[in-house]
Amino acid sequence: MRFHIFKLLTILAFFSFFGSFGTPNSSLKIKLSRQTLSQLYDPELSLVHFISPDSLFTVDLKSFILKSVTPLSFKDLDIRETEPIIVKGEMFFIDFSGGRVFKVSEKGLVRLDKSFNHRMQSYSSIFTYDNEIYRYGGYGYWGVRKLITKYDFETQEWEKVKVKSKIEPIGRFDPLTFVKGDDLYVIAGTALGINDEPYTLKDAWKFNFKSSEWQDLGTIDFPKFIFNSVESSNNFFGSLAIYDFKNRNFYSLDKETLLLTTFEKDHYFQKIIKGFMPFSIDSDTIISVINYGEHLFLRKLLANDVLPESNNLHPLLSQSPQFIKYLYFSAISLLIIITYFFLDKRNNIVMIYPKRLRKGLRSISISNKEYLLMKSLSENRNNLEVKTALLIIGEEHFNNSHNFRLKTEMIKSLNDKLGILIKSGQPLIMEKKNEYDKRFKYYFWNHEKVRLKV
Repeated sequence: MRFHIFKLLTILAFFSFFGSFGTPNSSLKIKLSRQTLSQLYDPELSLVHFISPDSLFTVDLKSFILKSVTPLSFKDLDIRETEPIIVKGEMFFIDFSGGRVFKVSEKGLVRLDKSFNHRMQSYSSIFTYDNEIYRYGGYGYWGVRKLITKYDFETQEWEKVKVKSKIEPIGRFDPLTFVKGDDLYVIAGTALGINDEPYTLKDAWKFNFKSSEWQDLGTIDFPKFIFNSVESSNNFFGSLAIYDFKNRNFYSLDKETLLLTTFEKDHYFQKIIKGFMPFSIDSDTIISVINYGEHLFLRKLLANDVLPESNNLHPLLSQSPQFIKYLYFSAISLLIIITYFFLDKRNNIVMIYPKRLRKGLRSISISNKEYLLMKSLSENRNNLEVKTALLIIGEEHFNNSHNFRLKTEMIKSLNDKLGILIKSGQPLIMEKKNEYDKRFKYYFWNHEKVRLKV
């Protein structure tokens, strides 16, 4: 009975927690409370969960509205000392320093494990692989850990993952980690010296879950991480987003090639808050919690509008024998990085600008009238009337016959340019008679897979 009363009070408190949804920009911006502690993105269900001291609020990113409110009673658990994680659509809270595992259920927060809060793995990396929960490294009781452990849902205990390789990385805490395929990548982190003084590591390793072997990838060529000043996000246009809160530097690491992009410093990055790393939900949209004065807002933003130019691209790893193979693909990797940020990877687009047409990295110059004609065609891709084209192309001091000839020449010129741009062997701007009145003609865009955008 107490739980249901608590749930009702939580839902009633929602409006004061989340702010107003009735603003003109409500489809693009949601106000959050300063009590919000962190977020958790579920890419499979397109949901983002916000965690407060007593509740879990879920927003549907497709409709950009509140989906559910779940009251959570943490009792003696400090939610700020846990890592939220999703496995098969279910949410878990993993103790940041020990072995405790909590699950969000209809009854609230339920503890699952039979272990104890040993506090031996503070600042360890908690992640999922093959729908299992893992953690790597950590610090506790004046020592660092180098083991990988897995939570067993049947025994409700943590088990050590066996390592078959003769080499393995030294113990560390607070490293950058991500999983790609069957491999866990571990980058840098903090270790302890002889006198227990912390120092920053500059190495990179890869652990394969199938072979149970570590591989030394070499030394990284990356600015030194200051302990607890860097956060990362695995869902950033297929890359790993990295933000250095101390120096306000934003990076993107391509998981395939390990090429690192450094972005120019921008006011957008200065609004990012710890615990709320931005992430992408499609090829050109970013979801970000941004700090505006005394308020927090959940924003849906276009990448082209907020991401500044990248001013540097280089391999994460130093040019060692282990990394030589990546250097051969640097030019291709550059194209992939730019494609992720500035192109629609699902639909081919011809971008129409006043002086040029662009598709991907290819562009071609056009005249002002060609621009106006392409702009009209983008707005009427199936029925741009010939007389409309004549109004755009024709000159008042020429007769109709001459203006028709100018129109024909410009259509041919545009088709030639578009053929080069799109690599098409057929005309892309076609003429067709009106089905109801054969005296009238109109132009249409003759490509199903490529669309026009101004």
